[in-house]
Amino acid sequence: APYETLSPENVYKMRASVVSITNVEGKKGSGLIVSDQFILTSGDLITRTRNSYDIETINGLKLKATAFRVNPNKNIALMILDEKTKYSPLPLNLDLPPIGKNGFLTFGLVDFDTAEGRLQDRTKVVGYRYSDEKGAEIVVSTNVQKTAVGGALIDENGTINGIAHTEKTTTDN
Repeated sequence: APYETLSPENVYKMRASVVSITNVEGKKGSGLIVSDQFILTSGDLITRTRNSYDIETINGLKLKATAFRVNPNKNIALMILDEKTKYSPLPLNLDLPPIGKNGFLTFGLVDFDTAEGRLQDRTKVVGYRYSDEKGAEIVVSTNVQKTAVGGALIDENGTINGIAHTEKTTTDN
């Protein structure tokens, strides 16, 4: 785990690893810096029109990226930045978080012009959806997926536990 406590400084560092992404059609979403050159995001942001995406960090740094791998069934994409970044990547937890666990943060970012983004604390894992096509989907108690496709579910130590890849909420099937 990268952090022992969620101090304001550590929350800012985590928040700095969540970026805004805009495709050539103007659709916006969030992405997560997972290495010095890769961003994990929703496959819904990927367009076949032109493989070029505008990336913006919390402090206004503008970057470019291209889609590197896309899994349309799981609605997930990996982008590669044109230049390496100096932001701290967030580690990934590949295990499903336990149902009923509290203390998660949900980060999402749509547009710096209208708002810095979404940060919701006290998020709870309320269950899972499963299908052969998509695998396991984590269902949480917040609405970040309605406002920021590509937003992150991050535990109290700064580890990514999931990504909002759909606009389905807990009341949707």
